[in-house]
Amino acid sequence: MYLKRLEWFLKYHGGEVPGKAAGTLRDKPYSDDLLQPEAPLATLFLEWVGENFPGWPTKTNKLGVSVLETAHAALSSLYGQQLIRKGGSQSRKLMDNSAYHTVYKTIKNRLAAKGERPDASEDPLKNTAGEVMTSHDILRVCQHLMNSNSTAADRNLSLNNWLLSTCGRSDDGRLVFQADFCPPKLIKSLGPAPCWLMSAVVKGGKAQKNGKKGFLGGIRHENAYKDCHAALGRWLVRRYTVEQAPYPDPKDAEAWNKQPMWPAALGSASNVSYDQQYKALIEIMKKLGISTVKVTHTWRVAGAQVMDAAGVDDSVMRRSGKWLYDSLSRSYLEFFKAVGLLGAGGWPGAATNELHMFWHERFVIPTPPELIVLLFPFLPNLEQAIKELAAAASLSMYAAPLILKYLARVVIQDAAGGMSRVHPDHDVHVLLNTSSVFRSVEEEHQRKRAAGYFNPFQPYLMAERMLNFESLLLDVVEAVQSGKRADVLDAPAMRRMQLAQQQQLLQDQEAQHCELERVLEIADRERADSGTQGAEDDETDAGGN
Repeated sequence: MYLKRLEWFLKYHGGEVPGKAAGTLRDKPYSDDLLQPEAPLATLFLEWVGENFPGWPTKTNKLGVSVLETAHAALSSLYGQQLIRKGGSQSRKLMDNSAYHTVYKTIKNRLAAKGERPDASEDPLKNTAGEVMTSHDILRVCQHLMNSNSTAADRNLSLNNWLLSTCGRSDDGRLVFQADFCPPKLIKSLGPAPCWLMSAVVKGGKAQKNGKKGFLGGIRHENAYKDCHAALGRWLVRRYTVEQAPYPDPKDAEAWNKQPMWPAALGSASNVSYDQQYKALIEIMKKLGISTVKVTHTWRVAGAQVMDAAGVDDSVMRRSGKWLYDSLSRSYLEFFKAVGLLGAGGWPGAATNELHMFWHERFVIPTPPELIVLLFPFLPNLEQAIKELAAAASLSMYAAPLILKYLARVVIQDAAGGMSRVHPDHDVHVLLNTSSVFRSVEEEHQRKRAAGYFNPFQPYLMAERMLNFESLLLDVVEAVQSGKRADVLDAPAMRRMQLAQQQQLLQDQEAQHCELERVLEIADRERADSGTQGAEDDETDAGGN
């Protein structure tokens, strides 16, 4: 671009010719020789750049340091080429010329405006950590999409939640195919609830050029509205069961591998476009009164901020969001660390590495097989088709039933855990409520919740445990000092006595059991001895005859 401007400059610029205005055709073009002493052409061209290209026929953007540096790089490249053609020393640099260097530094210092604030006309929060959506804003967007109860809304909620939980760029979701998803993977270090990772191989887009591949993935979110697993499951139920779009045939490998996870429209073979994603999100943000410079990219930034607020280490964040590329993690490891998944999922404990905090009562709701088939009625035929392919089936084909079954369980659990009652008109919940089995599962869970059944399973952070212990200790001290509970000090001794009594009871029961076993053993031995003696007597009688 700058060489084209240089070519125009040589023909049209009249800055040093009396009576010539900028942009007027010169009587004689400049020479393009940059090797002249004092480099007059390079210096003059740089001054023209510093004035923001006066006379240039098209509109120019605001001049900045980056523009000056790019122009200098173009001149330096041309200078080097001319130097090589004339056999000069390649160690010479254009910046070695004192006149050129002086002009360059003068313009740069002026543009940098050292010690001064940037232009006040620009929003100071633009493109900073202060201008993205807040956690509450994101929740409002999720709730709005859930309330919309439409095919497009379910697709967009699934895509948005995927990018939020994985710190993904827009193209990390838009360009993903169904065949890119890996089977659910159990993260054993997170609990106490079973923690499954949903991940996908990412190809193409900004970070995966020249054949590079990456991984993105996330676990279930602490908040059901932001849960990428549940949103993905509802989207697939909507797409293939409610709307009855045909599921890809595993016997058609090409169609199988090219099925978009988030298509432009139902039945479309094209991925959702950036323009679609952008316009849909802008429309929601206007309705909700949310204003940010970043739109589709806000999910990536918000995901990183969630992990940062949870205390996740920067290196883990870079790895989770593919900000880091190296041969080890690209070729042998997935981009996931347990603490990063915990933080990205909105769970407490990431900062202190307390991996036992992954727990929610909805995660343990039973999911009868008939409900899975209700959500994905084509699943048995799909499994049979893949089974018939045998060795010809690809890895993604074997993964598909596992993914569908897992996502169906997530949808059932979130629905029975409360989402069905909050959003009873959502088509997926309407489908589930046609089943008496689901209604029974939901009622049983609500009964257990009301009875406090899940309370003992709720994990606590170490800080919470310490606060609870300190509170209990203060209660004991206050009770003793006030004289209201003089027997508090005797409580440990009483408890020890109770435990001793229980232990003694167990020992007595064990002793009685052992005694009974001994008596039975003696009786068996006596019966055996009696039988042996009888046999001997029979033999004696027979011999006597």
